[in-house]
Amino acid sequence: QKCGDIVRDYDPDIQGIIVLGKEMDASQLEAVFHASRTEPLVNGFAIGRTIFADVAQSWLSGVIDDKQAIGLMADKFETLIGAWNKAI
Repeated sequence: QKCGDIVRDYDPDIQGIIVLGKEMDASQLEAVFHASRTEPLVNGFAIGRTIFADVAQSWLSGVIDDKQAIGLMADKFETLIGAWNKAI
């Protein structure tokens, strides 16, 4: 809410706020989604690194294969979409 107040004060033309994940773990991100639900300027999220950072590390080191990596990233994305939908 405070972020919304600040941007409303300093940028009357703002179109919205996007929540960034920045490699945040899923439980922390769910809490952020929940906290942001009362701010009307929050329009969405960008959480790429949260979805792929640790999976990519495992994939690049050969611990998991392509199919496993895709499955893990899809599961994370689906979980976070569910958390977003539950929060809004």
